[in-house]
Amino acid sequence: MIRVFVAEDEPLILRDISDLIPKLNKNFSVAKSCTNGKQVLQALNEEIPDVLITDIQMPLVTGLELIERIVGEKLPIICVILTSYKEFDYAQKAVGLSVYRYLLKPVDEGELSAVLHEIEKETASIEYKNRRREYFSLQKGKGEYANKKLIYAIEKYILEHLHENINQQ
Repeated sequence: MIRVFVAEDEPLILRDISDLIPKLNKNFSVAKSCTNGKQVLQALNEEIPDVLITDIQMPLVTGLELIERIVGEKLPIICVILTSYKEFDYAQKAVGLSVYRYLLKPVDEGELSAVLHEIEKETASIEYKNRRREYFSLQKGKGEYANKKLIYAIEKYILEHLHENINQQ
């Protein structure tokens, strides 16, 4: 199952897109629907989706700021921009961030379906799978290193205080 986060500050559009995605392609599920970029950042602490579909202009953290963070942290997420802005500046910045697609609102179901189909092929590619596997193995390694560091610190504390008199007061 290809897991998607959708970020859109207009509740009706958010609901419609979140409902439409699994109807257009049964291999997709919407894991989170967020009304601003800050909610997406919080959700990323719990789960890394395969795909993010985000509006450009949102409160607190914009879609472009969100994608900049994702790219900066090298998160293996396919990013799609959904916007009513046709301005070249936004499109140019999106291309610079390696955004997968730039969809204009109102969303054309055929176009969204085609993009989902392309993403489905992309997520099946060996390159994509290797990128995700590498990211998650690095994260696991960081966690194991942090655990070893904590255990070492506890052992050190115990050894340093082993000869102290322990009592309850």
